[in-house]
Order: sequence, then C-alpha cells, then structure tokens
Amino acid sequence: MGYSFTSRSPVLGLILQRLPTTLWIVGSAYLAGAAIAAPLGIVSALRRYSWIDQAATTFAFFRIFPAHLFYGDSIHHYF
Repeated sequence: MGYSFTSRSPVLGLILQRLPTTLWIVGSAYLAGAAIAAPLGIVSALRRYSWIDQAATTFAFFRIFPAHLFYGDSIHHYF
C-alpha cells in the first residue's frame, strides 16, 4: 500500500493497528443505536399518532435529513 508521509511506516501496519479500535467504536455505536431505535419503533407502532410517535418520527426525520442533504450537495458539487 505504501508508506505514510507523517510516520514513515507502512500504511497497512497503521491500518491494522487502528482497526480494532475503529471496529469497537463502530460496533458500540451500532448497538447503542439499535438499543434506542428498536424499542422506540415498537412503541411508535403500538401507539400510533401519540406524542411519542410524533416525537420519534420528528427526531428520526431531522436526524436523517442532514446526512442526505450533505451527500446530495457533495455529489452535486463534485460531479
């Protein structure tokens, strides 16, 4: 893969060194998101049109919307 400009060491070694920490962070974030989203989704499905459903839907919309806006703007800018 080559050598790092900053540490002058093989890039593959640096990637393999940092991979366990990266996977731990990603896995923890995934599990935390699933632990929050699954019960909230079940409650929203069981109590349709309640304030919990409205709050969960609004939160999900505003949480997902900026990512799509950013990706769309980035794709439009570069292509």
